[in-house]
Amino acid sequence: MRKILALVLSFSLLLSIGSSLSAADTTAKIHHFSLIAPPTAKSGEAIDITVEAKDKDDKVITDYRGSVYFSTDTDFGATIPAQGKAVTFNESDNGSKKLSKAVTFKRTGNQKLTVNEAVEDAEGSITIRIDENAAPTATGGTETV
Repeated sequence: MRKILALVLSFSLLLSIGSSLSAADTTAKIHHFSLIAPPTAKSGEAIDITVEAKDKDDKVITDYRGSVYFSTDTDFGATIPAQGKAVTFNESDNGSKKLSKAVTFKRTGNQKLTVNEAVEDAEGSITIRIDENAAPTATGGTETV
């Protein structure tokens, strides 16, 4: 009888631990990033860029604390955030990090800005039209890859 009781208690404990572990893992996993920037900018104009960490349902992950790297393969003379270094999301960012006047493209035409997170292999990009005759723009669209 003691063996049966011990077996039942052990089984109950294992079930309890298993359900606790699955309930504790409620953090949404990063799926991609959305970049928000003006759709058009003037060559040499510093523009704002906002990066949002998103889950598979395209919802902002408010507790995202990872680091991202910016790159461009269309304008090697561009100024991008933390060139060669990581930009880290903090608790106060709530999954959305705005970088003021952080991007400057020098070449005209369509320029692509990409953000990557190496740990989870997530990325996002946006294409911005750089035009010599463009008026400065404060708001913009988003593009997700």
